[in-house]
This record gives sequence, C-alpha cells and structure tokens, in this order.
Amino acid sequence: MLYIGHFSFSTAPTDEDPASHGVFTCVAEAADVDAALDKLRALIVRLKEEDDTLTGVTEVYLDSCVEVRSMPEAGMMSYWISWPHEEEASISTGLRWAGEDEAVGYAVLPDDEHQHDESCEHGDEDEYEVEPFVEFEE
Repeated sequence: MLYIGHFSFSTAPTDEDPASHGVFTCVAEAADVDAALDKLRALIVRLKEEDDTLTGVTEVYLDSCVEVRSMPEAGMMSYWISWPHEEEASISTGLRWAGEDEAVGYAVLPDDEHQHDESCEHGDEDEYEVEPFVEFEE
C-alpha cells in the first residue's frame, strides 16, 4: 500500500535568521499504517542527518497520513492547509474527492494510537496535546 505523510515543522529564531515554519510531504510503501509510519520516521531522521533541508528543525509534526488504496480516476487532493491571517494556527483537511475504497486518512493520537479519522472533525472531548512525530537535539 502507498502512504502519503504530510508534515509540519517550525524553527526557533537565531542571531542570523528569524523563526520559520514549513510543511513537507514524504511517501512510503508498506504493508500497513504502522509500518509506513516507521518508514516515514526513519526517512525524516535520515534527511536530518544527511541533508541540510531540516537544519534548525527540532520538532516535526505529522499532520496527516493518507493510505492510498487505489487512485481515483480524476485524481484526489490528499492534503490542504491554510493559515488565516498572520496567525500561527492553521486549518487543514485531507482526502477531498476520494471514497473510502480509494483512500483512508489516519489521525495519530498520543501514545502511538492510530485512529481512522472518519469525520476529520474533533470536538472538545477529543482534544489533546499535540506531540511531535520526530524530535531532534540541536
């Protein structure tokens, strides 16, 4: 199965550069979501060690993990994000125009619980502190 991981990160300000934030996407092929997340985590660690793309990044967050079961003929939007105004908070959604037989989104909850995210909407009872998917020492 093909898995698409959408990630976000931020960097702290330094004497040379202001704070920044960004997003990136990685893809892995695996038998299930747990194996895919392990591969994606290892890939991010390797990117940090072998490339300068993640310089200054200390935490990477998994925003969305999409399991692609089959590609819709017309294609699909696997992830969308918007930053209203100048705020740091964002609004995001995944899997537009894809049926459950074609793609499934997963929410990753604390303690490595994986939950099929049917609604992509969470009420107050579902709130929790977001934990980094990968942390680095700087």
